[in-house]
Amino acid sequence: MKVEGRWVGIALLLATATLWSLAGVAVKVAGVEPLAFTSLRSVGAALIMLPLLGFGATLTGSARPAARLMWPTALCYTVMVGAFIVASAVGTAAEAILLQYSAPAWAAVMAWGLLGRRITRVQLAALGCAAAGVGVLLFHLWSEDRPSGPLAPALALLSGVGYAGVIVGLDAVDLDARRRTGGPVNVAAVVLWNNALAAAVLLPWAGRRGELSLSAATVAGLLALGVLQMALPYVLFQLGLRRVGPVAAGLILLIEPVLNPLWAYLGAGERPPPGSYLGGGLIVAAVAITVLAGRRRRLPPT
Repeated sequence: MKVEGRWVGIALLLATATLWSLAGVAVKVAGVEPLAFTSLRSVGAALIMLPLLGFGATLTGSARPAARLMWPTALCYTVMVGAFIVASAVGTAAEAILLQYSAPAWAAVMAWGLLGRRITRVQLAALGCAAAGVGVLLFHLWSEDRPSGPLAPALALLSGVGYAGVIVGLDAVDLDARRRTGGPVNVAAVVLWNNALAAAVLLPWAGRRGELSLSAATVAGLLALGVLQMALPYVLFQLGLRRVGPVAAGLILLIEPVLNPLWAYLGAGERPPPGSYLGGGLIVAAVAITVLAGRRRRLPPT
């Protein structure tokens, strides 16, 4: 691997994490109800992927994802983005992103229960670390007198479970594509599936709640945000992953739960709750343990 290519990959992944980290502050400053925000954002991400399906096949692989696997994966994605945005809106960006980042630990449990994959000692250590971090966060959050009560942390945890389902589902989708065609799945098609279902589920819900009485400029802004903050980062992620590998990529992306509450503080004046430093540190440590454990696995080429 050339040094220049590696630095390009690092830059692409830093851009990916930065764009993903904007979700917390975006929902707070947009002045839009959370279901309208996340559904219109998914519409924008899905629409931009339609003309990019051919580009995605060239970039990452031409195999079409199997519908029988994409339905549950896209449903988990819908839960992930919907619960995360609502949690960020009614609670703090810090608690939402940190509790969501407990997902790799829950993914290990899902992979064991659904796919029969063995949980290693390292993964058990990561599970314990993540559970301790979640416990610290929940203790501090639920002991405070908060207007949202337990709703925000409960939704953030639900988002983490949805995220875990996405991790396990995408793994199954890609493995299935390799078995059928000998090559990786078309990532653009996966992104289209995920965001199309999220929009189909959440947009009518937002409409029934009367959240879609928005100006044309606001709708256009949310559609553009879907392109900038959802669709584009997935393309950058695939390009960066090819240059640095999955282990380094996972570690670089750990800046997202650091940047997310930082933007919320700078853009909306929101301070992280007291327990987020210790609890969040334990969760990030669990993710780092999980990622570093990947050095021992032989991963398929990307």
